[in-house]
Amino acid sequence: MKISDKAHFIRRRIVDRNIKDCKKISPEQMETIVQLSEEYESLKVNQDQIDSLRYSFDSSSNRENLLVIELEDETSTPKVFYKGEEVTMKTRFLFEWETQTNELGGTRYNIEHFEKVHNGIVRKGYGLARGKYALDGEDG
Repeated sequence: MKISDKAHFIRRRIVDRNIKDCKKISPEQMETIVQLSEEYESLKVNQDQIDSLRYSFDSSSNRENLLVIELEDETSTPKVFYKGEEVTMKTRFLFEWETQTNELGGTRYNIEHFEKVHNGIVRKGYGLARGKYALDGEDG
């Protein structure tokens, strides 16, 4: 195995700086580490390019999501974002959606939460009932 100048340089720095845990690394092992490092850097550059393209694609859309629900697993507390802002101190959250088939479909959500104000805490909420859920007598 040919040892690169980079591997020799790093090995010399380890010896010069008396880095005890690394002194036992042979020049061949150092060359392997250098190659792996270069492989990582090339993958990282490619990932950075992919992330950059993804960001430019995502940011080209001026559309902001109205409601985002994130749930890590079935026992976790959902994270709820309304108009881009996370709703904290949630007390109740309901979301229903039904496709429009032969009958009228609809969307309904209700978010109840507490919010700190200068003189205490107040209960607030966001809600919507469209389609079949907006009709009188439709209970959730």
